[in-house]
Amino acid sequence: MVTDKDLISKLKMLLKQDCYVKQSLNYMPNDNENWFCDIVHQNKKYRALYFENYRSLEYNNLEEIDDYLCQKVNKFIKKKVYFFEYVPVTWNTLKEDKNTKTLITKQILDSRHFNDSLVDENHSYPNEYKHSSLKVWIEKSLRKTLFSDWKELKILEIRLANFDEFEAIQKLNFHQVKPTDYAKAQGVYCTGKYAAWWIDKKGETNNLVHYITAEGIISPPGQPDSIVTRTDGGIRILLKIQK
Repeated sequence: MVTDKDLISKLKMLLKQDCYVKQSLNYMPNDNENWFCDIVHQNKKYRALYFENYRSLEYNNLEEIDDYLCQKVNKFIKKKVYFFEYVPVTWNTLKEDKNTKTLITKQILDSRHFNDSLVDENHSYPNEYKHSSLKVWIEKSLRKTLFSDWKELKILEIRLANFDEFEAIQKLNFHQVKPTDYAKAQGVYCTGKYAAWWIDKKGETNNLVHYITAEGIISPPGQPDSIVTRTDGGIRILLKIQK
């Protein structure tokens, strides 16, 4: 996170230029109050982040008390613009053969709900990753953010890790993960210096999905905070690439 006051002042001036377009953070449907904007200064790329109100713990449910919302708990203030410098994502290698390599991010990159709705739609369940709004966001928005400058990279898969892969992650001691400052600003749930993150594993009912706790273990069965519309689940990406 940018803390230099002179640099923050310059970045705020750049935000006023017409060439920089503010995009919705989608904290709720038709969200025009909470936004991000990517800007360039002296050949470095930055993301501006602004939230008019704290992000609700559940998508499209605004009946919350500020003191319990993760952005405030993580010591971020609403109605203020924050800036984050783009830095290269760091990765752990899970598996490798002569043709492919499977990686997972060393840090939690963002925070987001697993699915927009608790209602079964299109004959699918809300806790099915393959039909989730999170899958769409990862494959379109996040992929573009992470790899727009890596045209030569041959991506075979970009997604959440599944439960079988989590077992391999545990064996390699990659299971307890720190969040980026950006993820904390977006409201990821933290315990100490570590944070919770989603995996692709259905819960016990159609609107529950498992996550990995800040302590690095899979969430207990039937946890109410594993509902698919929870917004404080961390985003950690599994990437499979062709060599």
